[in-house]
Amino acid sequence: MISGKVGLIMNHEKEWTWRDTGNMETALRAFNAFGALFGLDRGSFKPEQLITAAQAKCGFDDFGDGRFREGLDVICDSYRGEARFNLLGRITAQRYLVDLLVNRLRIIDWAKRHPDVGEQKVRRPWIVIGLPRSGTTLASTLIDLDTRTRSPLSWEVDAPIPPATLATRYSDPRIAQSARVIEQTVRIMPSFPAIHHLDSRAPHECIMLLRYDFRSLALQALALCPSYGKWYVGCDMGSAFALHKTILQIWQSEIATRYWNLKAPNHLHHIDDLMAAYPDARVIWMHRDPAICVPSITSLMMTMQRPMSKAADPAASGAHFNWMYRTGIERTMRYDDQSADSRWCYHLHYDALMRDPVGALRAAYAHFGDEIEPEHEARMAAWVRQRPKNTFGRHKYSPEDFGLRADALHAQYRDYIDRYSVALEL
Repeated sequence: MISGKVGLIMNHEKEWTWRDTGNMETALRAFNAFGALFGLDRGSFKPEQLITAAQAKCGFDDFGDGRFREGLDVICDSYRGEARFNLLGRITAQRYLVDLLVNRLRIIDWAKRHPDVGEQKVRRPWIVIGLPRSGTTLASTLIDLDTRTRSPLSWEVDAPIPPATLATRYSDPRIAQSARVIEQTVRIMPSFPAIHHLDSRAPHECIMLLRYDFRSLALQALALCPSYGKWYVGCDMGSAFALHKTILQIWQSEIATRYWNLKAPNHLHHIDDLMAAYPDARVIWMHRDPAICVPSITSLMMTMQRPMSKAADPAASGAHFNWMYRTGIERTMRYDDQSADSRWCYHLHYDALMRDPVGALRAAYAHFGDEIEPEHEARMAAWVRQRPKNTFGRHKYSPEDFGLRADALHAQYRDYIDRYSVALEL
């Protein structure tokens, strides 16, 4: 497991920033220089070529709902016109898009050959939302310790078909493949584990499933793509959440579960479509100071973009992701205003979760008429005790790193801060 291997060699007290990534080995720098010299870093990103490559790779040709093409076309345009990839980035992005198409083909094929999966009921899923870096991962991890729930695992979201079985869920060869990818990622981005936990067998954000409809902010991880981001914020997510549910149904048909445990900060942007897909969802909305959250997610995105793009710009990224998450907060606040059920979500503050994780989850369960089982409570207490903060070092960042200011962010998010009594940390 790569997380354990990295943990042995990383200093818990070492501070890491986005600037610690992208300082690549000499051979890789030469590789990128060679690509620039001969124009090999200027990828075509033509959707039809990608589609043909994916069909040839897996032997299937039915992509299902054709609305995926809109997102594919937009991200290809954005990669072509805005990303300014180096050779490593161009090859990585090209392969990434083909792999997403291959997985979509496999999902559609499996659902066609197993029509009974559509009868699976996804009931009362837990869904954790909130600004990035607001405690969504911790809350979701604690819910995952409930034996009644199941979370999408990192290796599963990257290779969803065939679905895991009880006999293979923890021994599937795709786990080792996922661990190798993580190991390669850490080589190129050594600061990543300190910023965001990596483990092939750990729960992952369910927004990664939306990539297979090409409607996901994960597609902006390789390079800053403002035009795709603007399209994504305004797009119809109906087809994406339909595919999202189909994947859960496929998985559930092989390994039964009472409840799914899902999480993704980016659900803020399309809360209406999320709740239409899962009307009985139990939503936990995490709250934290935007002056902490926005610079932190920008730092994460810069960490991923810097090794891939010649145009990685901290100020441009800061402005873009601040706009995106301000938009997401506005939409979810509006949904909160208009919801017929004022108890549609449970509001959980980051400081309350950090102060008493078990008590915070107990209150969230009670809000939805449920109780924490004794075994679940004991598992949470043990996890908190055994997993200290900063296992892989400290993530250091500030608003000024990205052309932002704490006072300006507080002013921009004043309605959110006041309405939900969000504690200011900066």
